Amino acid sequence: MPNSEDIATESLVFFQKLKLACNLFLFTISHLANLFIFQCVKKKKLKD
Repeated sequence: MPNSEDIATESLVFFQKLKLACNLFLFTISHLANLFIFQCVKKKKLKD
């Protein structure tokens, strides 16, 4: 049986990795959204 401290440490590391992955995912999504909006605005300005 692994002791509870090991389990606590491993779950903490897991949650930190999960949080990091979520932050990276959200950052990527918002970055892509910004690029997309920027392209749309640029196209509209060219049309005007």
